[in-house]
Amino acid sequence: VQRVWERAVTFNRFPRRIRRSDRRFAVFGAALSGFRCLQQLEHDRREVRLFIDNWPPNSRTYCDRPVHTPDDFMALPVDEVDAVIIATAPGSRYAPVMRRQLRQMGYPRPIYCSGFSR
Repeated sequence: VQRVWERAVTFNRFPRRIRRSDRRFAVFGAALSGFRCLQQLEHDRREVRLFIDNWPPNSRTYCDRPVHTPDDFMALPVDEVDAVIIATAPGSRYAPVMRRQLRQMGYPRPIYCSGFSR
């Protein structure tokens, strides 16, 4: 069971096409997949400024970073982050929904998906 869980949250296909100019990120998903994404971005010397989550924790923080709802995130200055990475397990059916949610709210910058590419 542990191997299956580890495989589900390991980013076999972490976004390889991230633009070099994208250095500051918001991670959509304040859970274990978001933590793994944070680790990978820090390993790649990129900065995670904040997390986005539809159901943020009561503390409004995760891994010592603020957690915003999508509405709160859209109220921030557009130059707060260069891009958003959607942190989901490989093959998750929620990633396209999360991407569509941000686009419908008017998010203009790049959105990458961890775990898989579509």
